[in-house]
Amino acid sequence: MLGGFAVAGPLLFTLAWLIAWPVQDDYSPRREEISALAAVDAQQAWIMILGFLALGSGTLALGLALPHAVRRGVSTGIGAVLVSLAGVGIIVAGPVRMDCSGELAACDARVKAGDVSWHHQAHVVISAVVFLSLVLAQLVLAHAFHKDERWRRLRTYSAISAVATLVLLVIYAMDVVQDSGGLMQRIFLAVPLVWIAVLGLRVLRHFAGTTASPVPVS
Repeated sequence: MLGGFAVAGPLLFTLAWLIAWPVQDDYSPRREEISALAAVDAQQAWIMILGFLALGSGTLALGLALPHAVRRGVSTGIGAVLVSLAGVGIIVAGPVRMDCSGELAACDARVKAGDVSWHHQAHVVISAVVFLSLVLAQLVLAHAFHKDERWRRLRTYSAISAVATLVLLVIYAMDVVQDSGGLMQRIFLAVPLVWIAVLGLRVLRHFAGTTASPVPVS
């Protein structure tokens, strides 16, 4: 069941922003970040808030499942904690909403003038913690997977995914591609979200294998 939640989380999160985007009077997915769809000034913000809750719950479910599915060790424990931390952060980030879209000039001016609420600032900080936790989790779990032959095939994938996540995060944070912050965020987020879903599928297979009934011999 936990693996199923991990698979569903990224899918529901993506579906949420795809639904929430068209109901805005003025929103550019190329220019504006996903969090803007749940901002205080967003229309039908509850759609994206539910998306955050779904993704956070799925990520937390993965973190809780990993110690029972991967060979126990220090790296498995740390990796599971980092995934769980990211999950809790995403759950909190949904209701702790931004005031406005940080990629827009008017909102950026408010931020620089200190004219934003505590929850706007908290959302930004929580998001940074979530992003870094996911990068570290992928690296640590790549090491854990190397020690477990059942998961070894995901070691290289997790390491590559971690590096790709970090590189894309830096590009997004530095705003290298002008006026395309929303697009870059979506590209960057796609990497760890796919990783979460892939691990969720592997967890499903693991528990399906351990609970399968033996085939009777005739």
